Amino acid sequence: MTLAARVLRRAASRPGRPEYKWLVLGVVSLGSFMTTMDASTVAVSLPELQVAFGISPSTALWVVTSYLLTSMALLLIVGRLSDALGRKAWYTAGVFVFTVGVLLASASQSIGQIVPFRVLTAVGAAMLLSSGVALLAACFDERERGKAMGFLGLMVSAGLAVGPLTGGPIVDALDWRATFYLRVPIGIFGTLLAWGILRESRNRQGPLRFDVPGGITIVVGMVSLVLAISQASSWGLTSPAFLALAIFGGAMLALFVATELRVSEPLFDLAMFHDRVFASSVASMFLYFAGVASAYYLLPFYLIQGRGYSSTVAGLTFALYPITMMAVSVLAGIVTDRVGSRAPVVAGSAVVVASLVFVGLLGEGAPLAVVAVALVVMGLGSGLIEPANNSAIMGAASPQRLSVAAAALAISRQTGLVLGVSLGSAIFASRQRAYELTESSESALVHGFQEAVLFTAGLAFVALVVAALRGRG
Repeated sequence: MTLAARVLRRAASRPGRPEYKWLVLGVVSLGSFMTTMDASTVAVSLPELQVAFGISPSTALWVVTSYLLTSMALLLIVGRLSDALGRKAWYTAGVFVFTVGVLLASASQSIGQIVPFRVLTAVGAAMLLSSGVALLAACFDERERGKAMGFLGLMVSAGLAVGPLTGGPIVDALDWRATFYLRVPIGIFGTLLAWGILRESRNRQGPLRFDVPGGITIVVGMVSLVLAISQASSWGLTSPAFLALAIFGGAMLALFVATELRVSEPLFDLAMFHDRVFASSVASMFLYFAGVASAYYLLPFYLIQGRGYSSTVAGLTFALYPITMMAVSVLAGIVTDRVGSRAPVVAGSAVVVASLVFVGLLGEGAPLAVVAVALVVMGLGSGLIEPANNSAIMGAASPQRLSVAAAALAISRQTGLVLGVSLGSAIFASRQRAYELTESSESALVHGFQEAVLFTAGLAFVALVVAALRGRG
């Protein structure tokens, strides 16, 4: 054990210390802060990275897509291993791997280098995301789970806020590399904190029998489908390459389902979807994130390249969304503990749909204050949705499947983001090219942005419908 770990453990064992569950909440919240700060910082730095490498916006978005795709594909696998082999070990290792990936990404010399390092970062993110929420769920019962998820949502929102607040000025003052290497000390601290404070938690009974066929089919299937979606605009929906990859991916996912129904220790227990609250929560989470992804990742292009604002101004404006989420999350978690998850999710989904339509109508002359209002409204809706949905999903899981349930939660979020980013960027790029035939580049970019966001607002509306039809939870 390292000296730092011994000091932390002695401090945690002193009389008058906080209850262990609150220490776990602090450690896990730091990991969530790191991952969400990463996402928002990278989003703000994409326009600068595009210029530095001389690539198109759709190519630059692969820095985001590769991260989301990798973490999404691995979540179920690492969740199953975390439940069996130890959540503390996997969480701590995840923070360390994430930090190494961030460090290596800062030294990249081309898009061909940064994407593999983002993949490594995503491996660490998958490890800590699947085990972190499970560690929390094992400590908090249904009377306080919403409160814990609300605080976790606050830290997620803080990460989303700090990213653009610091990322924009850092990009303007230094360069895009600084948005990576300046976060390495946080990762080192998070690794030491996890190792020194967390206690091991696992549900292993007898020898581990890992579902290898399930692991292979879920990874191959999800990667194939997402690649097909992301390349749809360049290949065409009727092209042999798109159709072959989409059909192959669908067949692999069908084989995954057949495998899980047959094996004695499945990677994912499909019986969990018999619970109406669990199933609707996962579905609405997926659709909600697909809806907001375009606005979230395309807004920097709208503000910086379409409207001519600096990275600093764009980052400060962009931060209003997570700041509002942060202000709402804890209260939303407390309300969820008292009234259930359905009402907060339905209300939040309605607000998100309205805000996305508002964002999709932002034109070339929209005042910055109007953009700010749109982001505040979107943050209000998101702050209501996420703690309630998280609590519902984890509350429906058995103690033996907490990491798998956490993985399902994270997969619904990640697949939604990947779908939203892929569809949004495809629509954005294709419509921008079409408008450039008759309009200026700035005007074409704004119109492409509008159409992409309005399309994915439809996905958020479906999330609202699904949430309205769920049980109380």
